[in-house]
Amino acid sequence: MAIRLAYGQDAYLVEIAAKKWFQELSEGLDATFGCCVINGTADNVSQAQTAIAQAIEAIQTLPFFSKRVIWLRGITFLADSVTGRAKGTLEALEPLQEALAHHDATSIEIILSAQPADRRRNFVKWLEKNAQSLLFIEAKKDKDLRDWIQKEAQALGLPLNENQVTLLTDSVGNDTRALLQELEKFATYAQGSPVDDAVFSQLLTGLSEGDFFELTESFYSSSGLNKSLKALERYFFHNTEGRPVLLALQNRGRVLISLRALLEAKALSSVSKSSLEAAQVAYGQPFEGLEEKSNCNVFSQNPWYLDTLSRCPFPLKTLITIQHHFFHALSTLPSASQEQKNHLKRLILECLGTG
Repeated sequence: MAIRLAYGQDAYLVEIAAKKWFQELSEGLDATFGCCVINGTADNVSQAQTAIAQAIEAIQTLPFFSKRVIWLRGITFLADSVTGRAKGTLEALEPLQEALAHHDATSIEIILSAQPADRRRNFVKWLEKNAQSLLFIEAKKDKDLRDWIQKEAQALGLPLNENQVTLLTDSVGNDTRALLQELEKFATYAQGSPVDDAVFSQLLTGLSEGDFFELTESFYSSSGLNKSLKALERYFFHNTEGRPVLLALQNRGRVLISLRALLEAKALSSVSKSSLEAAQVAYGQPFEGLEEKSNCNVFSQNPWYLDTLSRCPFPLKTLITIQHHFFHALSTLPSASQEQKNHLKRLILECLGTG
């Protein structure tokens, strides 16, 4: 069977892989009669049924010429979701499976790209068993993510050091689409030359307006109140969900609590690689065997990054109190966007004071 399936946990990389297949298979074909792209994004059962019906019709239509490529793109109705579990969706998939099983593999190439896909579903299991090409893409994290960033940066002619990779992952996370946009931005700026760490940090923060990284940086600075309130306004101008920014604040706080505990106990003579290694020998036993980077493990963090964080003015007791505020705010976060904004505004005022 001439079926290719790209699926997994990273929507952007799944899309890139499927697009590459489509470009290779459709080379030289007429764009109108030789290529067919069907939108597989569905917010409800009706939309899922429509996309499936279009796919079946395309598969059963013989090509005008010698070959045809069909791409069912961005499928969302294979997820473990209300739409994905719905009886109407599951019943609609049965004739699609039948059409795929009996299509003319000599003249029709079929690509399916899905994120996410519930691998417990019978249809997904059937695809995994019968697809000619199968590509499952996991969400990149830790070392794999850092290696991917370096690889993409090299392809763009952008020299990156480990400190800058850390800044990228801390500010953007593992969103590969956003990371690539940042890399392209810096490649355009740098024109093949290295970028100073301080300049890199300023450009990353300044050009990410509305991003939760700006609010996190402001909150833990020496003049955090006014900057944080303004950053919160900008964040909600571009976004509707407050949970990501609250989690970012909480994650930064975890690292700071560990770092401040070491500093106040004088377990660190300075925030340097050698001092951290010495402290890890004495206090790192709970983290033995854990190689992955984690905000719960201060010893897994980059020394340059920790040195930057050490400038946070809050003592250990204040940081712990703030974490309690975060926990309460997270557990009582309302659902409406405007209410979330007001909720986080009150949180900032509680933590940073009004004077």
